[in-house]
Amino acid sequence: MAARRRPTSAPLERGPAWSRSGPALAVTVGIVALALAGGVGLDTIASPHPIGAFASCPTAPKIGAELYAAPPPMCIDPKATYVATVHTSKGSFKITMVARDSPLVVNNFVVLAAHGYYNGLRFFNNQSWVIQSGDPLGDGSGGPGYTLPVVRGSGQKWTSGAVGMARFPDGRTSGSQFFVLKAAWPAGGPKGAYDRLGTVTSGSVVVSSLENGDHIINVQITRKS
Repeated sequence: MAARRRPTSAPLERGPAWSRSGPALAVTVGIVALALAGGVGLDTIASPHPIGAFASCPTAPKIGAELYAAPPPMCIDPKATYVATVHTSKGSFKITMVARDSPLVVNNFVVLAAHGYYNGLRFFNNQSWVIQSGDPLGDGSGGPGYTLPVVRGSGQKWTSGAVGMARFPDGRTSGSQFFVLKAAWPAGGPKGAYDRLGTVTSGSVVVSSLENGDHIINVQITRKS
């Protein structure tokens, strides 16, 4: 999946720029209502600070709204396995992330999620085999202000349920945009290498139902082992 700094003619769904205030208020109210209906507490949606096991995980210094000077310092145990429960407007799904396979990528996702970065972001680039999210602008052109070092595991299989980080055309890995495969990557897989974040291990039906405009309510992280 190509992450873009500017909209291009690439086949990505493009809509109004995503904002956390102003016109987005109605969407925010809807997200809160969905969260309450699904049993997700308001404290996990609105809290501006990380809580629980990841309360001490810092980000790099902020340089703007939703923008950081660099990737976050390493905070997770690179030998552990983590589970991200992604609560969406269509239901929830779980991503199991084995840190030793891509420690920098997993750490980045965990810290951003703990700080509420993904709360309210919408899905886009919906195709029969893939859906994408993690962009504050909602069209593939935004990000957290940095890219990730290229650290790729070997022997990746891009089958249904695989979750990876988007990349820019020059090969750099996006700092926040990720994609989830609804089916195997067509034509035997991608032409270039992508960083693997994890695998969907629960909620595949929810993933299959996601469409452009559906939203992430929040992402909760737990340590599995």
